[in-house]
Amino acid sequence: MRKYLMLILLVSAFFSCTKKETIYVNEHENQLINGNTAPPFSGVTTLQVQNYINKSYIDLLGREPGDTELETQSSLLKNNGLGDNAKEILLNNLINTDEYYIRFFDIYRRSHLNGVLESQIEELILTMEYFYDQYQNDPDPLLQAYAEYLLVALEKMEDLQNARTDYQSGTINVNQFMARIIDNEVYNEINMGSENFVIAAFNNLFKRNPTAAELERGITMVDGQPAQLLLQDGTNKDDFVAIITSNLEFHEGLTFDIYNTLLAREPSSVEMDVSTFSLNTNSDFQLIQKTVMKSEEYVGF
Repeated sequence: MRKYLMLILLVSAFFSCTKKETIYVNEHENQLINGNTAPPFSGVTTLQVQNYINKSYIDLLGREPGDTELETQSSLLKNNGLGDNAKEILLNNLINTDEYYIRFFDIYRRSHLNGVLESQIEELILTMEYFYDQYQNDPDPLLQAYAEYLLVALEKMEDLQNARTDYQSGTINVNQFMARIIDNEVYNEINMGSENFVIAAFNNLFKRNPTAAELERGITMVDGQPAQLLLQDGTNKDDFVAIITSNLEFHEGLTFDIYNTLLAREPSSVEMDVSTFSLNTNSDFQLIQKTVMKSEEYVGF
């Protein structure tokens, strides 16, 4: 308890008009084509294409495209017939950038970590390293034990610091990325105590509160005692984090994030089933993003 309080004191000391859019309607007459083949649709305006590109840049990179980017991406879409293949190329071009992964990390840094800056994470790591160096060889066994505890906490902070680049490189998947987001001293400081930690994890990842039984078992596990949560056994906080970031509801929470961010609505039951099955199979968050961003509802034409 003493070493935990010392770490809390250490961390606590450290962290002391929308514009209406013009809607264009393209009127056309139905045509009967031999063989029942639909005629090519040529009613998409340049403005509609540019609006789609703008939305894609804002949602994936957090900014509007520059003039050259807008012109280049417009030509790409038009030259490839405005179909799904063209949209796939556009979205891949945006996703395969540092900007995308910076934005991806920023979204969860703000929502789950109270907007802690990467520079603050770095400063906290340096502070923890200093105290670890001071205590690791201290003759006082209590301070040695604290140094060991501090070393584990330091490793988790370094994992958080590297979460974005590790996810971008494919070293970790989205499950492991989110585990790093909630398993560190910043998240602990925001949600102090086992009860608050368990409640926050359920809210952030599952978009709901834990039941009374889930809360009790979660607290027991986080406190280092054996318990069964979500039909899985665990004996410590690491087990709790692994269980909650591999559960089907975790993938439902990610699906909710994607639809809420891109379409400002919850997914339908069918969309939820398809997306969670895909995430449960391959953990490909970007695949679900692209699926939504190629839909008529998102594209707008």
